[in-house]
Amino acid sequence: MIFHSRLHLLSKPRLALGLFLCSILINLYQFLYQSSNCSYLCSYKSILGKTQLTFDNSHNVPHYSEFICPQNFRNLADWVYGWPEDVFEERLEITTDKGYHIGPCLVSGSIIYVKTDHLEKFFSKVYPYLNNQFVLITGQSDASSPGRYLSYLDTHDSKIIHWFGQNSEIYASQHGRFTPIPIGKVNALPTGNLSYF
Repeated sequence: MIFHSRLHLLSKPRLALGLFLCSILINLYQFLYQSSNCSYLCSYKSILGKTQLTFDNSHNVPHYSEFICPQNFRNLADWVYGWPEDVFEERLEITTDKGYHIGPCLVSGSIIYVKTDHLEKFFSKVYPYLNNQFVLITGQSDASSPGRYLSYLDTHDSKIIHWFGQNSEIYASQHGRFTPIPIGKVNALPTGNLSYF
């Protein structure tokens, strides 16, 4: 009986230590595994300043903080889906519409910018694979939002924390998780000049 009591007393701290070490190893494995996959999708670090979005201290994208324009909403996002690179002479090095690549990399509370006329592809190819909730911004299109995709806000398992959309079909008072945002007065051209809508 004494032997069992000692074993019992000694096993609680060992068990706790073992579980603690096991959880550290699991978290370390997940961190290393996720980091390598996610860095494949985007290996750049970015800094958003008052006048530009800078990637790895070498590539700059204009940011006009004094104006409301689609580029500025895009610059706020962690992930961008469907930005019109042919219009702004911006190029993407790695693109994917495979949600199973993006899903594990999306941190809860991330901001995703989707070009409004790419919503059908986004909701069919990316959304089903997302594991965490996110904020959605849509714009840079003549298409309206939320359109037929409003139902994605209303499901009990919705992954969208809040949706901000240009060319809104509804008022903010009609849905507590959708906020219309203005198209903006200007948009930047590749020359650095501003074009008035």
